[in-house]
Amino acid sequence: MPIPRWLPLLACLLAVPARATDPVWHEPLWLQPPGADAPFPVLLALPLGWQPGDAAVVLLPDPAGPAAPRRRLVEALLAAEAVVVELDPLAAWAMLPALRPHPALSLPAYPAALRAALDRLRVETGAGLLVVLGLGPAGAVALAAAAWPGVAAAAALGDAPRILAGAPPPAAEQWPLRAGLLCALLAEAADGAPAPRDCRAALLR
Repeated sequence: MPIPRWLPLLACLLAVPARATDPVWHEPLWLQPPGADAPFPVLLALPLGWQPGDAAVVLLPDPAGPAAPRRRLVEALLAAEAVVVELDPLAAWAMLPALRPHPALSLPAYPAALRAALDRLRVETGAGLLVVLGLGPAGAVALAAAAWPGVAAAAALGDAPRILAGAPPPAAEQWPLRAGLLCALLAEAADGAPAPRDCRAALLR
């Protein structure tokens, strides 16, 4: 599949570009939101070219959705040099089998886990722009996060695609350009993404 022409530019904007041979570092991101009996891991994927202040994406999976479209979206985000957190203990265990298995999160558990993940990314990892993407029924949870501090954009991907802007990022973040490139990435790599024109209009309202 040919590399989209906008992808190298998106990589430059989201982070310092990595060499072609640079791997992606996977590690568990441990969360214990209110109501959780014990910490549990979700999967954090970190391109080695990433630096504090660069973008991070939290992906809320569709528990019943197919794996292939989700993997394609994750790979596109990593190629664009964004940190990706999959809010999924099963994904963490599949990638890091030395971890003790944890059950999948239920949809009602997503909001608290998402808040915990965003806090960890902002405070401990040093992420700059934060984006939340929800697949299928998780889309409603993702859209609610647009009102949370530090979230630049949130999108529901699936049968009823929608994207919302958060608080406008500082001018130094070049958000008008980066928002357009995010919309292009979603249109190229995600099933059920908003049309690029509608996406840009929503993010740059």
